[in-house]
Amino acid sequence: EAMCAEYGQVANVNVLESKGVAYVTFVSWLAAEVAAESIPAAWGCSCQWAAPRSQEPYGPGSNAVQGLDENRLFVGNLDHNKTEADLQEAFAHYGTITEVSIVPGKGVGFVTFDRWGAAKDAMDANSYIGAALGQRCNLNFAQARKVSSRK
Repeated sequence: EAMCAEYGQVANVNVLESKGVAYVTFVSWLAAEVAAESIPAAWGCSCQWAAPRSQEPYGPGSNAVQGLDENRLFVGNLDHNKTEADLQEAFAHYGTITEVSIVPGKGVGFVTFDRWGAAKDAMDANSYIGAALGQRCNLNFAQARKVSSRK
């Protein structure tokens, strides 16, 4: 646990010495993502995302299989008076935001993070986001942007 704590708060560690593996659960997805990228180089071992057998795979890269954006969230049911600054403030706690946009007159917006883990942490905090925005909102990973072939 102490070895993993430098990447973020650890919720649980399960070591299977007979198999030479350990399962580490972090409190935040962002911490898990940073650890998964950093541990192999730091410790000279492999690191993979684990999911219960009953679930679809998850972790960075899992959204692309479903046609979803890795780091971009769709925010629905927004009050029409909310601004991009309001979204920035409501989501800033969860990670580095690279883009915020609101579709005028539609009550929807998009928030893009620099990492998948930050976007996932924000999604998991939907009720807190809604409280920060003053009403319940709908959060989902956004559909991947289509590349236009028009010239």
